[in-house]
Amino acid sequence: MRAGRIRAAVLLAGAGLGLAGAGLGLAAPAALAAPDPNITSFGFDISPKSVKPGGSVTLHVTECDRGATASSGVFDTVRLRPSDGGEHSGTARVDEDARPGAVYDVTFTCGKEAGTTSLKILDRHGSGTGPTSPDRPGKGTRGGLGGSVTEANPAQIAGGATLLALAVSGVVISLRRRRAHDG
Repeated sequence: MRAGRIRAAVLLAGAGLGLAGAGLGLAAPAALAAPDPNITSFGFDISPKSVKPGGSVTLHVTECDRGATASSGVFDTVRLRPSDGGEHSGTARVDEDARPGAVYDVTFTCGKEAGTTSLKILDRHGSGTGPTSPDRPGKGTRGGLGGSVTEANPAQIAGGATLLALAVSGVVISLRRRRAHDG
């Protein structure tokens, strides 16, 4: 009966490796082919890119023949005024309670298309020190995500598959040794 369990464990381990390999084969191209959400048919910019709480920013969209807006968590949505040649512009006042050191996303829209850039909040003295926003990768602590992954590159995927393969082969070797010992 033990031989049957060992064979079943080896078959399951092999199936697990096969599934891991299939997952690697499917995930790697997806990671490589992920489109950049900021490539748009229109141009957009914010100036300045760093501002104190309560300060103003200029919002600018080019090559847009439809209605344009800009929005962020630190200012109300602004309808940008059209001018010649598909250009739109406007200003926004950053909230007084914006967190110094934080980086906020600013989303520009042209019709149904959208692109995002960043706005850093300076402290009252004009420096960029202070806590960072938890919603920006590589900026501050990303607590509370429970081990979720926002991005994985092919090297990370291959490393994970290798670790899985090593763990499964360790189980197989252990079962074989147990089988040889039990006789």
